[in-house]
Amino acid sequence: MSLYEDLFEALNRARVRYIVVGGIAVVLHGHARLTADVDLVIDLDPAEALRAIDALTDLGLLPRTPVDPHAFADAEIRDEWIRTKNMQVFSLIDPTNPLRVVDIFVEYPMPFEQLWARSTVMRFGQEPIRVVGIDDLMAMKEAAGRAQDRADVDALRKIMKIKPEDTVSEWPVTYEANEDAQRLEVARMTPEQRLRWVENNLDVGADGAMRRKAQQEG
Repeated sequence: MSLYEDLFEALNRARVRYIVVGGIAVVLHGHARLTADVDLVIDLDPAEALRAIDALTDLGLLPRTPVDPHAFADAEIRDEWIRTKNMQVFSLIDPTNPLRVVDIFVEYPMPFEQLWARSTVMRFGQEPIRVVGIDDLMAMKEAAGRAQDRADVDALRKIMKIKPEDTVSEWPVTYEANEDAQRLEVARMTPEQRLRWVENNLDVGADGAMRRKAQQEG
């Protein structure tokens, strides 16, 4: 089963104004790395936020912390979470699948309407996905400043330099040449193919972990 397809279908069906950010956005823009969490910036208008929460909880997602998920739509409660818990994202998890996590920003990392206007629509299966623009994605990653964020920015900058006519050696002989070959291969994939690559590799890792656990318990 797809980790993502029914999630985006539910958000689109509920007409939620959302923008995909974070690691999944990095993948969709062309950098192949493993990540499972779906990071979203949504319109925090109370009615919009309620539609988003209803769409996600109807899929069986539950808050990671023991709170009423609908409390997320209350701006005063979100402010309290930010002040008292230093909360940055509101996490929803799937109790039947530990790989399925949705993190919703509790406040805008930058003005929402600007993010929305500069975002781009990609497709995954039959579903359109609104994805943060690459410049805004890099700005968010630079502001976060973690090692993975810096690595993502470096990868995205290299992707932006790729030209349609670029080619690489059929038999790359150095680490750098091999990286260039992989980067070009992923850049030529469709956004759907990139997300399918993530799903397939996560499935392999999860199956391996479950097999190891079964062997240890056996």
